[in-house]
Amino acid sequence: MSDVVLVLAAMRFEASAFASLQREDAGRWRVEVTGIGPESARRQSEILIRKYRPRFVVGIGLCGALDATLTRRTVVIPATLYRGGGAESLVTRELPESVVSEIQARVTAQSRLLAPYSAPINSGGAMVSVETVAASPAEKQALATRYGANSVDQESYAWCEVAQSYGVPAAIVRVVLDEARDLLPQWRNPRGWPQAALLPYRALTARRVLQAIGRGLSCVRW
Repeated sequence: MSDVVLVLAAMRFEASAFASLQREDAGRWRVEVTGIGPESARRQSEILIRKYRPRFVVGIGLCGALDATLTRRTVVIPATLYRGGGAESLVTRELPESVVSEIQARVTAQSRLLAPYSAPINSGGAMVSVETVAASPAEKQALATRYGANSVDQESYAWCEVAQSYGVPAAIVRVVLDEARDLLPQWRNPRGWPQAALLPYRALTARRVLQAIGRGLSCVRW
C-alpha cells in the first residue's frame, strides 16, 4: 500500500476543483475521473486502485437532495450508501475529525463569498446511488421512502464497494446541486426547460464549494 490518497470524480468538471491537490503534492494525492454511472465508476475505480494502491479513497462531486431540508450547496458526507434498485448497503469510513473541521472552516469562509447563500455540512446520513438520474420530485420522493436516504448520486456506492473489496477505506464528500423539489432539465418534458437556464450558475456555485473542500483536504496531514 502506498501513501497516496486517491480522489475520484465522475466528471472533469468536478475533478478540476481538486486539481491543486495533485499539483502541490503528486506523491500524496491523485485526482482521477471514472466517468458517469455505476458501471463506469466500478470499472475505472478498480483499475485506479490497482494502479495506485492508495491508503484511502475519497469520492467527490455533486449530488441531488432527497430531503427538503438539504438546500443547494450543502456538503453531504454520508455514513451509509445504498445501491439503487437493490437491497445492498455499505458503511463508509469516517473522515478524521481534523479533516472535517478544516473542511467546515474552508466551506464557511467560502459561504461568505457566496452570500446570501450558505453551504452547511450534513454528515452521518444515507445516500443512494442509482443507475439513471433521479430527475423529478416524484422520483426523489420514491427513493427517499424506499431507502431512508437524504441524497442521491450515481457513482459513490460503486467507488466504495470496489475500494472496500481491496481493503482500502473510502469516504464520500459531495455538494448538493439540485434540491428535492427541483425538476432537472429533460428536453422531452417542457416543465424542466426553465431549470436548464439556471443549471450552469448552480453548478458553478456548487463547484466553488468543492474547491473549498479541496483546500480543506490539503491543509491537514492525515
